[in-house]
Amino acid sequence: MPFADFLEEQGYEWVFINPMYTKRYKDVLDNSPLKSDPKDAQVVLELLQMGRYMKGKLMKGAFRELHISSLYLRQLTKRRVILRNHIHSYLAMRFPEFLRIFKNPVCECARAILKKYPYPALIVKDGLSNFLNFVIAQHSVKIGRRWQKSKGVIHLKVFVKRKVFSLEK
Repeated sequence: MPFADFLEEQGYEWVFINPMYTKRYKDVLDNSPLKSDPKDAQVVLELLQMGRYMKGKLMKGAFRELHISSLYLRQLTKRRVILRNHIHSYLAMRFPEFLRIFKNPVCECARAILKKYPYPALIVKDGLSNFLNFVIAQHSVKIGRRWQKSKGVIHLKVFVKRKVFSLEK
């Protein structure tokens, strides 16, 4: 809040007025849906006279840094959700079977596969054995050889043989 910092440096007091108070009080004054600056100024002035405000005080030092960090974390969390939804919608349109095989399309293995094969036609172009070797190599880092016999690889083999390689014909 640079303006609040400026006011505090100059020795001025500043206050918060809850937007819900202004909305409700505006409805009490006149039940008109019209909004105008003079009407808003009148509402704010009357709320100040009635004492319906909170005195402003800036946080300093570590508390301020913690507050800014928590705001930034909230923004990053929202961005992550948006990106995850974009990935889901892309996969639903371009590669719908991928979501049946990988429950989490942003895990390391799924990201590696999508990076190399963003749509099924590239799997056809590269060949089934190369594709499965790539998938096993990506997953073997975490789970080892057991993944070759897991349900995920079996589903993937069936999907690739039925769906992807049927596109060749």
